[in-house]
Amino acid sequence: MFRLAFMASFFLVVAGLLAVGLVSWLRTQALRLGSITQSRDPPANASFSSSRATFLAALAGIAAVAWGASMWAGHLSEAVPLVAVGTFIVFTGSVARVTRLRADDDGIVVMLARRRPFRRRWSDLLALRPPAGPLGGWRLTDVRGASSTLMPSDLFGHEELLETIVVRAGLRFDGRIWSQDPGGEAGEGPTASVISLGRR
Repeated sequence: MFRLAFMASFFLVVAGLLAVGLVSWLRTQALRLGSITQSRDPPANASFSSSRATFLAALAGIAAVAWGASMWAGHLSEAVPLVAVGTFIVFTGSVARVTRLRADDDGIVVMLARRRPFRRRWSDLLALRPPAGPLGGWRLTDVRGASSTLMPSDLFGHEELLETIVVRAGLRFDGRIWSQDPGGEAGEGPTASVISLGRR
């Protein structure tokens, strides 16, 4: 009984993650395809705490550990991977969980639960890479190669921050990613179009 309950809990949490990812995927469709809908003059400041959805990854890990532990005696070969993977997810989901995001005239700050914040000036941001799928994250990379990944749950309800990053960091779309291009204007590129409709 416990095994089935923990298994159901795991898939329920994963379904929650997928739902958040799909909603965010749809909200960011234009940006993933090279267009921005925000004004060329984004808000001076944006600061918000991440949604409670950021806890879903750790909850999925806990459910996986419990599922594996519940069948340790009779199904060791299946239990060990579940416990190992679940423990890793719990650890990363707790330590590297994004707690707050802030953008102002100087740059962007990504606050993490138990790690040093990712703090960069706009001029230091080299690229913003869109996710490959609904469960993937947006990867911010600076000129030194350091990076920070923003998952759908981190941005949930505040996806317009991605467009603020593009405009303030002066990034252009090359058909795959948003990156710096000294010869172009922010938000423009071979396949990009800017529609100034203000904030969504």
